[in-house]
Amino acid sequence: MLTAYHDVKGRAFIYTPAAGGAWTSSPLDLPDDATISLVDANMRDERAFLSVTSFLTPTTLWLTDAASGSLNVVKSLPPRFDASNDVVEQREATSKDGTKVPYFIVHPRT
Repeated sequence: MLTAYHDVKGRAFIYTPAAGGAWTSSPLDLPDDATISLVDANMRDERAFLSVTSFLTPTTLWLTDAASGSLNVVKSLPPRFDASNDVVEQREATSKDGTKVPYFIVHPRT
């Protein structure tokens, strides 16, 4: 199991050893525009817990099984506001030196 960020979006992958010492990876289908972190895993088990938090969704604990690729919500914090009419957009600014800087805008759906 590996968690990483791509353009400030959290991602999680299952890595599996393959023939000849190579590894294959499969992405987990978790919510987009979120922070994803590994909470707990066990060396004797194929399961792991992941925490997923986004601008519009409260922190949620997910259980994944690396052998099957299954994902299940275990528990979630209660929402603190109604996000049903809101959207998240990712945009990119360019700094003076040309560096691309990704950022998010959260706003009501129009």
